[in-house]
Amino acid sequence: MFFFLLGEGQDEPNMDPILEKPKVGRNAADFFRGTALDFSAWSFLGMRILKIFAAAFVSIVLTMILFVKPGILVN
Repeated sequence: MFFFLLGEGQDEPNMDPILEKPKVGRNAADFFRGTALDFSAWSFLGMRILKIFAAAFVSIVLTMILFVKPGILVN
């Protein structure tokens, strides 16, 4: 009776939507943002040197643990 007042029918649902690949927020710095490991605020030169020394220290400690004293992990 009042069928002419109804809206048009909807299209079928899109079964295979194409999603755009995100262009921001996909690297390691973005992964650690907001945590204790967020180093994005360390922009001036003194902090850059500190970051290099910290990375070297962690590398040396891991090397010592894994290669010099491997039994330390199982004791």
